[in-house]
Amino acid sequence: MNVLLLGYGYWGKKVFSTLNQFKDLNIFVYDTKINHVSLDDFLIKNSKFDCVFIVTPEETHYELVKKFLLLNKHVFVEKPLCLEKNQAQELVDLAIKNKIILFVDYIFLYDNFVKKIKKLLDSKILGKLQKIESLRLSSSIVKPKIIVTDDLMIHDLYLIKYLFDGNNNQLLIKSFKNEDFKQLNFSMVLKNSLNIETFYSWIAEASQRKLTISGQKGAIIWEKDNSSETLMFDSNKKQTIVEVKNKYSPLYKSIKSFFGRTKKLNQRYNDYISDVDFLSKTKAVLYEN
Repeated sequence: MNVLLLGYGYWGKKVFSTLNQFKDLNIFVYDTKINHVSLDDFLIKNSKFDCVFIVTPEETHYELVKKFLLLNKHVFVEKPLCLEKNQAQELVDLAIKNKIILFVDYIFLYDNFVKKIKKLLDSKILGKLQKIESLRLSSSIVKPKIIVTDDLMIHDLYLIKYLFDGNNNQLLIKSFKNEDFKQLNFSMVLKNSLNIETFYSWIAEASQRKLTISGQKGAIIWEKDNSSETLMFDSNKKQTIVEVKNKYSPLYKSIKSFFGRTKKLNQRYNDYISDVDFLSKTKAVLYEN
């Protein structure tokens, strides 16, 4: 299979390395810092590929995804699909019309930690749920054309949908605090009155990710920093480490899922649209205030 990788920055290099773990792939790479020609000129000489991996800035996704869907190429694109609901709808409609796979990398859906959390929640180990807290911190991130929610909130949107059976379709913003759109604190609520507190930052001292789901009988805590990743069950102040292993990286499994879908249409198109819609509405609320 011939594959085009569009973008060779920090994450593009990770995608390239992961693609090399698959057999029988011929990988073309295009990046403006490497290829000193326009994308159109590059495609004239390198047109024989089956699918494209778009790992470029968020604000470029719409135009690039549309370009390759019109070329009848299967598309794997980093989250989010794009930044406006009408654009997301257009891209999904185009993929369906041309019977082309459009796949957004919701990477944590392929993480065994998340799958274990889902099993624990389904077992009712927490009793009645009380609160969700999500912390997503990055350091030294510079993305002048978008705001921090465009980058980090998307993970919570699809995770809440997966863990709580689609309930984020009723997610509502209660309040927020911000610092130049590089650091935002949101208070939200699900339709069942479950409160969600989120904090996103591009200007933290160190990268960290933490998800805490609390209930009457305890809390599930999933935490990752630069050196470790743990999943714990905290009951009456007694913490139990939950054993979880990822034999293959979530990125590897996400890409494998994309390759497996090239013979059938994607089933998450409505999710892609609703998630982009929530991001755009969130940004509208921020700008209005």
